[in-house]
Amino acid sequence: MVDVYDDENTAVLEGEPKSDEERRALTALAGSVIDKYEAAKRNRLVTETRWMDAHDAFRGIFKDSFTSTEKSKVFIKLTKTKTLAAHGQITDILFGQGKIPLRVEATESPMGIADTVTITAEPAPEEEVPEFNPIGFEGDGNDLQPGDTIDSRTSRIGEALKKKLGLIPEENITEDPAAIGLKKSPADEAADALNVEIQDQLTESNAQIELRKAILQAAQLGSGCIKGPFIIEKEYPNWTTDEEAGEDAPRSYTPEFKIVPDLEYRSIWDIYPDPNATCADDAEYLVDRHLMSRSQIRLLKKQPGFIAEKIDEALDGAPFYTPLWWETTLKEDLEDLGNNNRYEVFEYWGIEDRELLEEEGFDIPEALADSDDVQVNLWMADGVIIRMVINPFRPKRIPYIIFPLEVDLYNIWGVGIPENMEDSQRMVNGFTRMAVDNAVLSGNIMIEVDENNLMPGQDMAVYPGKVWRRRGGAPGQAIFSTSFKNITPELIQLVDKFTVFADQSTGIPSFAHGQTGVQGIGRTASGISQLMGAASVTIKTIVKNFDDYLLAPLGMALFAFNMQYNRKLEVRGDLSIKAMGTDSLIQKEVRANQLIQFFQIAQQSPFVNQGQMIKEIAKTLDIEEEKLLNDPELQQLMQALSAQKQGGGEMVMPQQGVTGGATPPAAPAQPGQQGFSGTPQEQGGGMPQQQQPMPPGVG
Repeated sequence: MVDVYDDENTAVLEGEPKSDEERRALTALAGSVIDKYEAAKRNRLVTETRWMDAHDAFRGIFKDSFTSTEKSKVFIKLTKTKTLAAHGQITDILFGQGKIPLRVEATESPMGIADTVTITAEPAPEEEVPEFNPIGFEGDGNDLQPGDTIDSRTSRIGEALKKKLGLIPEENITEDPAAIGLKKSPADEAADALNVEIQDQLTESNAQIELRKAILQAAQLGSGCIKGPFIIEKEYPNWTTDEEAGEDAPRSYTPEFKIVPDLEYRSIWDIYPDPNATCADDAEYLVDRHLMSRSQIRLLKKQPGFIAEKIDEALDGAPFYTPLWWETTLKEDLEDLGNNNRYEVFEYWGIEDRELLEEEGFDIPEALADSDDVQVNLWMADGVIIRMVINPFRPKRIPYIIFPLEVDLYNIWGVGIPENMEDSQRMVNGFTRMAVDNAVLSGNIMIEVDENNLMPGQDMAVYPGKVWRRRGGAPGQAIFSTSFKNITPELIQLVDKFTVFADQSTGIPSFAHGQTGVQGIGRTASGISQLMGAASVTIKTIVKNFDDYLLAPLGMALFAFNMQYNRKLEVRGDLSIKAMGTDSLIQKEVRANQLIQFFQIAQQSPFVNQGQMIKEIAKTLDIEEEKLLNDPELQQLMQALSAQKQGGGEMVMPQQGVTGGATPPAAPAQPGQQGFSGTPQEQGGGMPQQQQPMPPGVG
């Protein structure tokens, strides 16, 4: 089989597709994958029908008539408006702050890392041990206390010396991190480092774009799917110049590469999970269906785990597959999907029998020699297994996140906006068509003509200024008109009524359709609070579902990815770090708003620690306070310099107040006040008076 090219340089594949006998000659392992795929496909037929109805309603495709006699084919795209409104509100809430609301925090009882700082008493080197002095020495931390006697002081210094010499090795000193000068516990430091790493990884993988696609499909069909994270090597452009060749030498392209996680949106039309699963975590297996060209399959040879010989075997025949029933509707531009030069490739994740793997020639690791079932990842193209690897993820998981818009307790697939308002959409369309048909009828009269009273041979056309010729002496009226009653207002009222029903069934009120476009909404803490408050309970439930079924699993997957593949020691943390999503984001921003209001009210109060208050506000706003806030000692120095500049005198360090903040410098003395150094006129409290001329003869 060879590739030839037509005039447009488009590859034309020559050869015949494999026969049915060749396709039936599958190995036992390939047959097992096909059987599971077919079982999942059969189980999904009813769900696919619901998806297609939702797709038609979203696209405004005319499907059925409201009445058997209706003439109008009007379709009001109310479903599309509601779906896009839900998508806009959800994405505003999730991504309104410019980043994905995903945060990891240390648990209350961390494992594998300390939540407090423990200092073990170890003996100090002999040369550093000072001679025992009952009176003490400067800097020993045993200053004279009120009421001290020589005995109490000697006893206290002796206990401290025993600890320093290691004479009490079984005793550990455990303190709060803040008590010894640390700003955060090691567990919190690890969580913060992981937060920074995960947010950077989400940015590098364009996660927001992929998540928006999945959320739109969830709003439309009821469920969305995200695949990953997988390891990819991302290329960063970089140009360098040879210093020895001079500045005019051409630059050479020397790109830099970085290992980053990759997230990908996958359409649920191509996802076939275990039919017995009611949620993604319960699925024993999952099949991802791909349509790939010959060149795309050849590129798989460069990926680890793919077998080059098997890929060549799969490409031996011409590409051919039987299109599924829904593909002809979704892909309207393809008239004959069977001749589109694509191979049907299955990506399988799940449990397989160990004997089937061994028959295929797969070497089972010794660690799994006693296991009857093995978690594997298989790829199959045109009936040929082209990849066989052990599931590389630790702990074992299927790297697909299927999340619902609204949870169906008995099905892995959720319920979407179009399905909720299916009846309302049908009624709105039906009564609108009736209103149009009635307007057409009522706007045109029907004419009855008695030909016995008219002269024969006349034109029956009706137009303004028409002259009818009548028979002379014929009794009775010759022309009659009939008008239909106009009931359009009543029909429009029914349209409005079912529009309200659509609001109630979806939980998205009509006045909120343009809410996401209002300037300022969703960009501040109060804006997000208003957006959440204005949304119905249904929208809040949807956001919570995304928090539980999308963001939390995504956070745990990224956490496991970093623990397994990230070599940076600073991101190591508690194995029980939990992912916090939208709820914590909203609560944190509301708390920041409350702190700012309290700070404005109590700003001048001596009972408020203003420095700590500013740190808390910065923390809740995800601002790195260490980079923006001065060190307390530096702050005192800056205040002293400011006081010196204003007073013109000697620099005096401000005294610490009882609240922990520095006492503000005193205002400089004004003219007329004690301590003011100025001209004699200024000391008098006013400007010098203009002298009057002396009268003649006066000394």
